Amino acid sequence: MSEPPTSSRSTDRKRAAILAPSVSQPQEHGFDGISRDRVAAVAGRLNVAGANPAAIAAGFMDNLRLILFCVLAPILTCRLSAQEEALQILPLPSYQIAVVKDGDSWYFDAVRERFEKELKTLAAGRYTFELKIMSAEHDPAKVGPLLRQALADTDIELVYASGVVATEIAQRLTEGERTKPVLAGAVQFSGIGLLISPEGTSSVSNYTFITEPKRVEADLALLKRLTNAQAIHVPIDRHIFAAFDKLEEARMQLQRTLGVRLVMHPIDPTVEHALAQIPSDAKAVYVPLYPRMDSDSRKALYQQLAKRGTVTVAMLGQDEVELGAMAGLAPDDDAAVARRTALNVHQLLQGVSTANLPVYLPVQDQLIINAASAKTAGWSPTYQLALEAEFINQEVFFDGAPMILREAMSRAAQNNAEVIVALEEERISRLDTAIARSALLPQASLQGSANRTDFSDKVSPLSPDYTRSGSYGVQLRQVLFNDELLTNARAQQRSAFASSLDRQSVELDAMDAAAAAYFNVLSARALYEIEKENLRLTRNNLQLARLRVEIGSAEPSEVFRWEQDAARGRAALIQRETDRSNAVIDFNRVLGAPRESQWDFADIELADDDYYFMNDQLQTITTQADFNKFGLFLQWMAVENSPELASFDYSLGAQGEILRQKQRRFYLPEIAATMGANRVASNSEFSDTDAENQLSIGIQLSFPLFEGGRRKAEILRQQASIRQLAAQREGAVQQIEQRAMMAFNNLGAAHPNILLSREALRSAEKNYAAVRDKYSQGAASVLDLLDAQSALVGQKQQAATAVYAYLTQVHAMQRSIAWYEFDKSEGEKARFESVIKSFMAMTTPAPHSPSRLRREAEAVVESATPSPPDANRDRLRQPESIKPKATPKKKRRPFRSPFRRRR
Repeated sequence: MSEPPTSSRSTDRKRAAILAPSVSQPQEHGFDGISRDRVAAVAGRLNVAGANPAAIAAGFMDNLRLILFCVLAPILTCRLSAQEEALQILPLPSYQIAVVKDGDSWYFDAVRERFEKELKTLAAGRYTFELKIMSAEHDPAKVGPLLRQALADTDIELVYASGVVATEIAQRLTEGERTKPVLAGAVQFSGIGLLISPEGTSSVSNYTFITEPKRVEADLALLKRLTNAQAIHVPIDRHIFAAFDKLEEARMQLQRTLGVRLVMHPIDPTVEHALAQIPSDAKAVYVPLYPRMDSDSRKALYQQLAKRGTVTVAMLGQDEVELGAMAGLAPDDDAAVARRTALNVHQLLQGVSTANLPVYLPVQDQLIINAASAKTAGWSPTYQLALEAEFINQEVFFDGAPMILREAMSRAAQNNAEVIVALEEERISRLDTAIARSALLPQASLQGSANRTDFSDKVSPLSPDYTRSGSYGVQLRQVLFNDELLTNARAQQRSAFASSLDRQSVELDAMDAAAAAYFNVLSARALYEIEKENLRLTRNNLQLARLRVEIGSAEPSEVFRWEQDAARGRAALIQRETDRSNAVIDFNRVLGAPRESQWDFADIELADDDYYFMNDQLQTITTQADFNKFGLFLQWMAVENSPELASFDYSLGAQGEILRQKQRRFYLPEIAATMGANRVASNSEFSDTDAENQLSIGIQLSFPLFEGGRRKAEILRQQASIRQLAAQREGAVQQIEQRAMMAFNNLGAAHPNILLSREALRSAEKNYAAVRDKYSQGAASVLDLLDAQSALVGQKQQAATAVYAYLTQVHAMQRSIAWYEFDKSEGEKARFESVIKSFMAMTTPAPHSPSRLRREAEAVVESATPSPPDANRDRLRQPESIKPKATPKKKRRPFRSPFRRRR
């Protein structure tokens, strides 16, 4: 097929474009190709050439070359500089490209801007170009004349048809009218009516295009699979509907192929008109390109169709699914279309024929489903579709109230199951205190009795057949002095205080668990997003591999390798989603919320210099010595502020009260006052009823004289209980100090890990970009790119989890000192900061004096500690001959109070 002649001006420009790149620029190493390293090597060889004739000859030749280089270099430099100045004076060729568009369009205007940007990169240093915009203002009658006008303009090199109508009319022009190359701006999504040569190029003279010939057929097959509908409705822009003369032929052929009825509806570019044309009971709607309908209108159309229960599949795929369509297959190929268009224009400007430009655009379909639209439409995927599809807006399945960390910790402190148990234990302990006190208060009781005695087989006939008697009255009793009851009441009150502190400890544990569960959810969510991004990268690389195979620069094994990686990525993404769901379930358990509850979790972001806890104060800790001293402060604060240790102190105080009472039992009696008022009545067969009133007042005194050694045993048992409790307290001190020091050490590693992982991530991103560029150019293998991508994903995961690991350790540290910053007032924060400053200012940090409660607990432990055994006490003297040979016993170490080492 012959090419139309070009103008002389175009020929001159092309000649200039060909000549300009042919002049090589001076190389960095020198004009004759000899580098500075080579010159140095020659000079070094001349210095040692006297030892070997061959070396002398070689040195002579190198020396000669060096002399010639020194002589000729200035001459060549002057000549090339002059030539370079001449080239700089010669202007670059300039081209004018006509853009004939249907009218202003969100879609085609964006396509033109993208390909213009790509073309500027290709044209840099070779030529310049200018786009001449010619708009038909959405009047189909103006499109043909504008095309012919552009083709007749001698200043225009080629024509770009921007729009569906412009593309269709440009294809219908005769060969005589297409005197210049015409590039179609609308991608052809159907193979019907296309003129494609066996070589995969355009068979139309001076006309080329880009096509995805199976797009419409694949989309309609997907829509049938999603709904199993007998009819699919296709609303089409009225201008596009009128422009295609083979639309009815395409509809009939698709109906035969798919076995489903297609109903087309010409519509105006408004939501109201589109909804009016689509039947309200339509179950399946295919949404083609709407160049005249903006994004807000299309979004509203998708929402209204979803509310009707209609399943929508969009021709443009991912972009429209993100806007609101329920499903689509086409990936985001805007960049690929822009590159192909720019490359076609570039080659056409260089004189390449349209018959040599490929028209197929290799893309990899991927089923994408908008979960929000699916939920609104009441549609749910099958198990197989769930495995195949990539879901966006999947969070709608987990819609819930907003949740922030502060609220999560507060809820856990109130509703956690363990907190509720501890709260009831505290309530029981307080009621036990009231019961113990009640024994010291006046006791009143109402007493009454009645009896009847019958006699038979009487010994004496004078005995009555029966007698009756009865009494009733009131008894009052008041304990005047009972050391055991008084002590029990005081001890029980101390136990109630200890129970209250135990409840506070459980609340702190619940708050710490809530924070850890919250960060676990955020971490699982971040890992899910990273895995989704990794799958996106894999699919992009799969598409790139297919393109490399198509152009013959790669083996098919690369495609298989990326397909394998994509399948693994899908499986990993499903597992990440499961991990996220399980993390939410665990979070609900900690909060005491229903397990199916869903929340909108607020993320927490940290800058490189954020500490999240007492940020201003901690930023002043800059040296290792200060950091170590801060660790000592945490250790001290953990012991001083611990509710667990305070609970032990109250318990020791209660046990000390009981011990002292046991010791006083040897000489203290029990004294009580009693008073009673009774009325006693009796009668029999021979006597009438008679009654009398009785009033009694008395003092009771009780003093045990001998109880078989019980009192001494009780004292020894109580002392052992106190020592046992003191040992348990010492174990608690060790655990609390260990928890504080471990939290401190973990903080020391977690915060630098954030900075280092972010630094490593930036390097991994640069490495991936560099390797991917090499791979796209064929300079790197698929394994290189796989390694770079794996390193990038791993580093992203580490950078994300490092933040939440640090935040978890921050809250673990706050739990260790029983002081949560979010729960404190500004005054409490100021006092805490003052304590930190005072401690850090000490040259040798010393503990504060113990509280009264602590001193009382120390005294109790000291009173229960036995003195060391007396080695000189008297023993029974027995003859050595009859003394049993006792096995030597290990000397028992006396009990050591846990308070001694802290004085």
